[in-house]
Amino acid sequence: MAGIVNMGSHFHSSTQVGLDFSALFDATLSPSLVLDTELTIISVNQAYLQATKSVRENLLGRNIFEAFPDNPDDPGASGVTNLEASLRRVLRTRRADTMAIQKYDILVPGTDGMHFEERYWSPTNTPVLNAEGEVTYILHHVEDVSEFVKTRDSTAHMASTIDDRSFEIEIANSRLREANETLEQRVAARTEAHRLAEEKLRISELRFRLMADSIPQIVWIIDDSGRGVYFNKQWSAYTGIATDSSLPDEISQEFVHPDDHAATMQAWELARKTGKSFSVEHRIRSASGEYRWFLVRAEAYQDPQSGQIAMWFGTSTDVHDRKLAEAALSAREEQLRLAIDAADVGEWDVDVASETMHWPARVKAMFGISADRPVTLADFYDGVHPEDRERTLASFAAAADPRLRVQYDAEYRTVGKEDGVLRWVAAKGRGLFNESGECIRIIGTALDISERKLNEQALRESGERLRQADRRKDEFLAMLAHELRNPLAPISAAAELLQMVKLDEERVRRTSQIIGRQVKHMTSLVDDLLDVSRVTRGLVELDNAPLDVSHIVADAVEQLTPLIRARRHHLELRLTPDATMVRGDRKRLIQVLANLLNNAAKYTHEGGNIQLRTSVRDAHVLIEVSDNGIGMAPELVARAFDLFAQAERSSDRSSGGLGLGLALVKSLVELHDGTATCESTGIGKGSKFSICLPRLHPQDDRYGERHAGDGLPEQAQGLRIMVVDDNVDAAAMLAMLLEASGHQVVVEHDSRRALARAREELPQVCLLDIGLPEIDGNELAQQLRADAGSARPVLIAVTGYGQEKDLERSRAAGFDHHLVKPVDTKALAAILATISPA
Repeated sequence: MAGIVNMGSHFHSSTQVGLDFSALFDATLSPSLVLDTELTIISVNQAYLQATKSVRENLLGRNIFEAFPDNPDDPGASGVTNLEASLRRVLRTRRADTMAIQKYDILVPGTDGMHFEERYWSPTNTPVLNAEGEVTYILHHVEDVSEFVKTRDSTAHMASTIDDRSFEIEIANSRLREANETLEQRVAARTEAHRLAEEKLRISELRFRLMADSIPQIVWIIDDSGRGVYFNKQWSAYTGIATDSSLPDEISQEFVHPDDHAATMQAWELARKTGKSFSVEHRIRSASGEYRWFLVRAEAYQDPQSGQIAMWFGTSTDVHDRKLAEAALSAREEQLRLAIDAADVGEWDVDVASETMHWPARVKAMFGISADRPVTLADFYDGVHPEDRERTLASFAAAADPRLRVQYDAEYRTVGKEDGVLRWVAAKGRGLFNESGECIRIIGTALDISERKLNEQALRESGERLRQADRRKDEFLAMLAHELRNPLAPISAAAELLQMVKLDEERVRRTSQIIGRQVKHMTSLVDDLLDVSRVTRGLVELDNAPLDVSHIVADAVEQLTPLIRARRHHLELRLTPDATMVRGDRKRLIQVLANLLNNAAKYTHEGGNIQLRTSVRDAHVLIEVSDNGIGMAPELVARAFDLFAQAERSSDRSSGGLGLGLALVKSLVELHDGTATCESTGIGKGSKFSICLPRLHPQDDRYGERHAGDGLPEQAQGLRIMVVDDNVDAAAMLAMLLEASGHQVVVEHDSRRALARAREELPQVCLLDIGLPEIDGNELAQQLRADAGSARPVLIAVTGYGQEKDLERSRAAGFDHHLVKPVDTKALAAILATISPA
């Protein structure tokens, strides 16, 4: 009940009432206590405790007659009966009841324990009514008149025994009556004061409740332990639960969102320990089960006398819509931040008046400035490249001009202040103006576009290279057409001549030689094209072996001697006496040197000088081919080894060539782990091409040259050969060539007839075209191998397909050799020479 009175005093405090009724009640000199309608003690003042020698904690919450029973040792004790009758009258009549002096012994502590002490009281019981006039509490007020009664009894005793002092006794009685009247008046006055205090308390509490119920927030009061004392109607309207006196942990577990429970209790414990404000945002479950966000705040009320926290006054304000808006804004800000980070964009802000800037580390990096270094507008001015400064700053100034207010948009280079690195930056921004039209800030973004600029430059250069390559391609196609027409013209003329009658033997021989030379030239052109294709696609496999460069030089010179003699060039060989062993493919290295010599012979005027020189430099062998020919311009030197690269030609294109030779040279040399370079001092000043190859030292166990082409046996005679080709003329010419070499030749143009003929003739050698109709050459070879009737002839593919994949297919089909049309007769003769006649 003390809690109720105290609560009332706090209501006065919260509603700006100046008096502290709790302190006033406790300070009242007359002993008083407060009972509820069940006659339970709910509050007691200090005077009552002193009068009854009681302890507050032993009285609160107990029935008054349990706390103060009759003296069991007094058979005539009637205090409980009389007091209960008075209290029941107050409850029934709702009026105050003043009792006569009562004998009511009480338990008091003594030296030998608790014992009943004879006491007399003058009680007054006053009802406390609510707004509807119902009794809510009873104020039980007493005056201890034990001394008065004892004095009165003693006086009566003296009157009966001492007659001579009757007058004095009468006077004493008179005085006692006066004292009793005074006491009764004081009791009545105090009772009225308490009644007025209770009335004011009731009115104050009513005002507080009306005020608390009228605001939209949830208002609540809890005691120092956190147990609920009061909740306004907004609480029950939202939660569907009436006033709850549960402890904070219990309320939180029931109504607060599980994810917010721990934070709520942590904030409460901190506030309770420190006495500071309690503040938290959490979600509270409504009656419908929905959770909404609330801002919860509470302030502690401290007892003025003890300084201890007596109450917590709090509010819970619905902030759900604000939280949703904040979450949406936060999500949009996060999306913007992610977009900015993904785009690698830096944000900047310039204070125009103070010329100070906010540059994050990303923007500072664009100007080559450390992340922790402060910057000013001068850093921006100084950091822009001088060639871009005027244009950039003009755009920046226009954005700050109140008359223009245009968007700042510029791409410029920066020179790093600390690292000196050149960068490209794309910046955009706009000015912010005050009410007077003055630009106060310029904000914007900056993006490092250095990589994009490099890519654009690379794209332009690539486009230029593509245009150059396209131009060289056109020149190559024109040259190819020219080079192919050149040998086709004499071949066509020779064919027409051979159709004429009565040609003498000498003219037939010369015509045949012309056809042979031109076919060889066309074959060389096609071989170069195929070689370049295979090398550039990495399809060439080298047959590496230890080789002496001097032998390679000798073989290459032998190949080019006819051309050199025809153009009356002077060839000078300067070969080092040192060992010039390398590891490589003999055929391919001869091809490299032959191409260089051929190139020198073509581009050197008749009668010119060509020099081939070898030397040893540390771990490498150097081969140099130089001439005093037409030379090269610097731009041609830079791309001499590019595919289709050619110097300017005369209109008759007398030098010939497809621009493939040097590209092939460079690729083959690099396959040998070497390098190829060229140099020329200018047009008309000759050229020099250098090949550098890794040297093979004598102590290497792989040392020792192997000549792949040495020791071929003499050509065999009298072989039985079957030629299968659907090209009748090609088959006939090949058969005539073989018959002229002494072989027996049969010809078929159909695969099925060839199978039947093979069973009859049992040829020792079959020359098969791959591109046969119905059954191609590869399938025909497989059937010949599988045919038990054949005597496993040597199978030679004769075809226009010469790619590496074509060779792999022919080997898989069972072919022993693969020759590309037009057939190299020397290679064919070498193969036939290894086959013994039957």
